[in-house]
Amino acid sequence: MRLAAAAGALLALAWAPSAAGADVLAFDRAVARPGDVVQVFTGLGVGRETVLSSPGDPGITVYLVRVDLVESLLGVGGVPAEREPETGDGVILLGALSRDAAGVGRLSFVVPDVEPVPYTTGLWCVPCGGTFVTSYDPRSTAAEQGLVLRVSRPAPPAEEGDGLPLVGLGVGVCVLLAVLAGAVVVRRRRTAVAP
Repeated sequence: MRLAAAAGALLALAWAPSAAGADVLAFDRAVARPGDVVQVFTGLGVGRETVLSSPGDPGITVYLVRVDLVESLLGVGGVPAEREPETGDGVILLGALSRDAAGVGRLSFVVPDVEPVPYTTGLWCVPCGGTFVTSYDPRSTAAEQGLVLRVSRPAPPAEEGDGLPLVGLGVGVCVLLAVLAGAVVVRRRRTAVAP
């Protein structure tokens, strides 16, 4: 049993985020609002996509994880956890990672209505022996660029009266057109009456 656990841990460490970017999920943007469609993919950033390291179905479930919760979800020293995280405040299930025609792992999702704080991805990997890792660990010296999504507040709803300047402009244009039309009619009448 200990041998199986050790083998799973070695597989997970081999799978864990590396400088090469193998099986690390990056966001297609740095900032998003709730309701925006965002894509994650294997690699270290836009234009730096990498092919999944394992063949076949990735078997990876992706979570959106608040960066300030990463340390509590991983094992001591950032080693992969051997349990799938519970969803709840700051841990949101996004779905299963799929492989595109080029072999890059991808998942698109709609940013849920969450707190406006930094998030990263968490990955539950069944083929790795059932391990949970995150793409970014705030305790590491690795750059967060591409690995962290900053969720901003949604745009404030339009308040009553926001359309009044446009109504005023519309009324002004109508009055101007009426004055011009009246001037044209008066001029034509004068031209028609003159001998």
